Amino acid sequence: MANILEVTAGGYYSCYARGISRRALENQRLSEEIKEIFKASRETYGRYRIYNELKKAGEVCSIKRIGRLMKANGLIAKATRRFKVTTKAKSDAVAAPNKHAQDFTSSRPNEKWVSDITYLYTSAGWLYLAVAMALFCTAAFHFDTREEAMTIIFHQKIYKYSIKL
Repeated sequence: MANILEVTAGGYYSCYARGISRRALENQRLSEEIKEIFKASRETYGRYRIYNELKKAGEVCSIKRIGRLMKANGLIAKATRRFKVTTKAKSDAVAAPNKHAQDFTSSRPNEKWVSDITYLYTSAGWLYLAVAMALFCTAAFHFDTREEAMTIIFHQKIYKYSIKL
């Protein structure tokens, strides 16, 4: 075995006599503390926050060491999503009337249309998605994505499609 590992026979057998190093024992103890803090934070703390918690407890170690131990133990912090205000309603604004009165059936084309705008968080940032649908055939006639809200453009396109039906 010593020949395969390219070490001397004495070096190969001396590793058994040495046992676990102090650094390895310290890493095991520190890993347990990191796991406790990580679970107490509902798995949201990364290496910087865990470092601050350990520093408050009087533990001396580096941020890189904490990151390395977290990676070795498979501890990955959950990123919280930022809240985005999508509606800036004026205090005197009045809600639009409910013209369909929850009746989403249609007997002829161009009788009833519905639309909605929502937003999606992507790796590139916020993206707005708009969909228009004629209730007569229950198919989405148009959808559009933009980086900003586009109600005017969207409603112009709905009007263009409703004329073609």
